[in-house]
Amino acid sequence: MTWSRLVLASARTTRGLTLLTALVVAVTTALVTMLPALTDRASRDWLGESLRRAPVMGRSVLVTLPTGIGAGFPGGDPAAPFARVATSVQRLWGPETSQLYGPVRPMAATNDAQPLAPTPQGVVRSGQLVLTPAFESRVRWTAGRAPRPSAERHVLPPAPATEDLSVQTAGPGLPDPATLPPETIPTLEVGLSTVAADSWGTKVGERWTMPAASGTATRLHLLVSGIYEPTDPRDDLWQWMPQLAGISLIEEGGANGGVQPAVGLVLSPDVHQQVVAISALSNTVNYSWTWRVDDRRVRPADLPALTSGLARVASAPSEVTDGAVSVRSTLSGTLSSWRDGVRATRLVDGTVTTGLLVLAAALAVLLARLRTERRRRDDDLLRSRGASMSRLGLLAALDVSMPVVLGAALGWGVAALTTQSVLPPWWALGLAAAAVLAHVGATVLGARDRGRGQRGGRLARVGAASRLAPVLALVALAVLAVITVRQRPAEPTTPRDDLITAGRAAQLSTGDITPDPLVQAVPALVAVVVGLLLLALVRAASSVAARIVDRRPGGRSWLGLTQAARAGGASRLPLVALTVAAALAVLTSTLGHTLVQARELQTWREVGADAQVTGSRLDASVVDAVRRKPGVQAVAALGETSGQLLSDSTGADARAQVAVRVGSVQEVASVRAGTPIAVHEASTSTATPTSTFTATSTATSTSTSPQGDGVTLVVGRDRPVLHQPGLRIEINRRSAPVRTVVVDESLQDTTTQLIALAPRDQVERLTGSPVPTTTLLVRATPVASASLVAEARTLSPLVEQAVDRTTVAARAADQPLSRHVLLVVLLTSLAAALLAALAAYALTAATAAARRQLLARARVLGMPARDRHTVVLVQVLQPALAAVVTGLATGLGLPWLLPRLVDLAPFAGGEAYPRLVPSWPTVAAIAIGLSVLVSAVVALDLRSATRLSLTRHLRAGDQ
Repeated sequence: MTWSRLVLASARTTRGLTLLTALVVAVTTALVTMLPALTDRASRDWLGESLRRAPVMGRSVLVTLPTGIGAGFPGGDPAAPFARVATSVQRLWGPETSQLYGPVRPMAATNDAQPLAPTPQGVVRSGQLVLTPAFESRVRWTAGRAPRPSAERHVLPPAPATEDLSVQTAGPGLPDPATLPPETIPTLEVGLSTVAADSWGTKVGERWTMPAASGTATRLHLLVSGIYEPTDPRDDLWQWMPQLAGISLIEEGGANGGVQPAVGLVLSPDVHQQVVAISALSNTVNYSWTWRVDDRRVRPADLPALTSGLARVASAPSEVTDGAVSVRSTLSGTLSSWRDGVRATRLVDGTVTTGLLVLAAALAVLLARLRTERRRRDDDLLRSRGASMSRLGLLAALDVSMPVVLGAALGWGVAALTTQSVLPPWWALGLAAAAVLAHVGATVLGARDRGRGQRGGRLARVGAASRLAPVLALVALAVLAVITVRQRPAEPTTPRDDLITAGRAAQLSTGDITPDPLVQAVPALVAVVVGLLLLALVRAASSVAARIVDRRPGGRSWLGLTQAARAGGASRLPLVALTVAAALAVLTSTLGHTLVQARELQTWREVGADAQVTGSRLDASVVDAVRRKPGVQAVAALGETSGQLLSDSTGADARAQVAVRVGSVQEVASVRAGTPIAVHEASTSTATPTSTFTATSTATSTSTSPQGDGVTLVVGRDRPVLHQPGLRIEINRRSAPVRTVVVDESLQDTTTQLIALAPRDQVERLTGSPVPTTTLLVRATPVASASLVAEARTLSPLVEQAVDRTTVAARAADQPLSRHVLLVVLLTSLAAALLAALAAYALTAATAAARRQLLARARVLGMPARDRHTVVLVQVLQPALAAVVTGLATGLGLPWLLPRLVDLAPFAGGEAYPRLVPSWPTVAAIAIGLSVLVSAVVALDLRSATRLSLTRHLRAGDQ
């Protein structure tokens, strides 16, 4: 007989099993091939988005020079005062790094804002001079024109003595003002933002005077030449220097609500020589250069060049210019967050890939053994006619190779079309070769065992201890792996401060974003071990139950229990596959649910309510206007200041910086009622003047704060200073005892700083001045929230920003890594369902031939149909449902067993390693789906058993 006829005959006999093998290879190839490509794309998109969303310091590098460089800097070229440092920095970076940054943005600005005169009675105004060539192209002049150099000279009389300590005109080391001649100074034209001009009522042509610096009698004469508005309010220039876009508030006690409004006054770059010629002014000028990373150009492969160039500048600041420069940036923190997110994503991909490979391997081996059993008679006939083992293996390879290779090609093609890229074919080739080798090995081993005439094959010759040895070895390996992963320390994170060092930049350039392979393999290893233990338990339980039922009269389930207890290796693998599939589905659904929950909580913490309105000062009329809007249910008006928590103790735990939100706890509670950040009941009862410490999170200690007048605080995090004796708070250099402290984590926002909420009357009594409202938290319907955000700018010119939680949540859901993880969860669930269906089919097919022969004999002997159905249900359905339940329990137990399995915080937000919480509706859906799937397959087997033909059985004989 020719090879072609042999292959065709073999293919007709086993075509169903071969097609199932090809389907397993296709599904597995598609997933394990596309996941790395999808991860790389998500990582690339996440890098650009991380840079765009980062604070201005987190996507830029700031190089500054010390104050007081004098008129000769740099290089005596007043026409290009910024060129020397910019050229030196870019030379240190090198060409590969320089092309990753945008154009340099130089700037010169005075150290502090100085008071302007004249000003209305009871009003404090101050200005800060700014000079930058990057300004003109970013504004639109709404009135007047851009500042120019002026030849006008202005004569100032001697400055009178003043009580304003910021302008010292007399004192030790200064001449008597009465003896000074009138001062002739150049007039400096300045530009002002529309926000500042509208707020102050300033017009083009107004003239001001201001001290050149604190502690000096030299004054400047300023002429407002134009009023401008930014062409792009999101430009980095307005974040580096917010005084240029509006009014910045500097905390300072006084008649104006404890703040000193300051604006940026723009000078023409051509007046640099005049500025440095005024010695009192030039000694207060800071020079800075900023480079922003081009998020449209940088790719993950460019990070080594980016960070190495940053390391060179940080390690040799003296090479930039004659004096050492300061290099500041939180770019290292942004890149570290990106790296942590990519590592977590790859860990999810690796865990899923390992589980799918284990599941596919179990199914491939099972289908190979089923094919061997189906071709048993044909292979024995070929062996009796002199066919060698190698020829049987070659026949098996030729039989399955074509469908398997086509299945691998189909999976590779689906992956390429999904990712829209050309992918390497190594996974497809490897999985196809593994499937062919599994069939060849099963054929050769089966023929060899039958040739030796040993019943049950090779495993039947070994004792029970030898059969248990591999299982015990896997159990020991799983235990050691779990212990190792549980004791694994958390991944180190790069500090997010604004100081960049050579070591930190070098760490980023050499940091590995490949997750630990052991962590990826542990979940699948645990699921396999649990499945093997389940097999042993099913066999033992079936054997015991068979003995018990055998003693009872009329026990119909005895035959099924006996068959389950005697189940061979071919019927064991489907139970392992079902266990792994159920565990994998539950684990991935848990990751997806935790990601969604963490993301939702982060959006609530970011906004603080359904909507948030912020501004430099929100008057009572603005608050009332918001309250009257249709759909608005509650409003909480909050101010903000900063302070320190102090105690009578010493050491690092004796004090802590705190950001104080000033307002009503009851208002905040009404705004957040029924949300994930609802205020705890204990926080709303803090007005009781008792010295207590209440905790709604983990803190349980009692503070011994002094009694009497003091401040009541609700803090967002527990800190050691809260437990120290003599606790007090200091704001604006005035302190008061803290009489009540409540820790309520719902008040914590997305920052790392300690947040505290204090009643407005207590803080204003402590500081001696009113605290302006700067934030409104609004509880409203979605339509009202969207309307409020759209109309917020019309409420007041001092409104800076308005956001609603729905928009923030939609933006968070569109984050690349979050989308990728949820896509992985969906694809894994579909693949696990499909492979579980194949495992359920294989569970009945593995023992179908022997069971039908048994049922045929039982029918000849007069067994009723009901009892024959009981045999099928007991032998197949009970172990299958036990495997489903065990897999579900394994998937639910893995997050508890491995609490630091994966850190979703880098792209979900919140604390590191959030607790993995399962979605119980999803778990129930998985349980019902797998149970229905198994029951349907068993029902089909029952149907075939019912239609069993005795004539066909008698003709087939006992083979």
